[in-house]
Amino acid sequence: MKDSQMFEPQRKEEVPQVYPETGMSVDFANEFIALIMELQLISKEKESEARNYLAALFLTKDFKLYQERYPEAKYNNVVNEQNRDAVDEINSIIEKFKTDPRYRNPETVPIGELVEHVNRRSELLYGVTPFVYSYDQAAVSFRQQHNLK
Repeated sequence: MKDSQMFEPQRKEEVPQVYPETGMSVDFANEFIALIMELQLISKEKESEARNYLAALFLTKDFKLYQERYPEAKYNNVVNEQNRDAVDEINSIIEKFKTDPRYRNPETVPIGELVEHVNRRSELLYGVTPFVYSYDQAAVSFRQQHNLK
């Protein structure tokens, strides 16, 4: 190794899939994918089963904060003027997932509140209408929403 190479700063990666309108990485949506899929399949007839699954999910999944998924030591421009408020808000949702005991108990999993959090996450990442609209509409499948067969 040349002496000049020894002192070169490590090049950082760009945050993947940054959505231009929000400055947020849409790749971060993967932190919520299991939750979203369950909320879309839920129906009032299977609410008990869904509550058990959701509680288990919150007991086992390590939801990451935005800066944990994209550490500033590895990525450029993780938090910036454009996305600072959105990062703070999405991190507060994840902190609630991590600390609020209601999420880990099948009897108290706040499904309606989860739908609201998923809706807000969609707005923060994509700047668009929420992905899951309401508790009653959470039974609408991903395929139906996207005209897939």
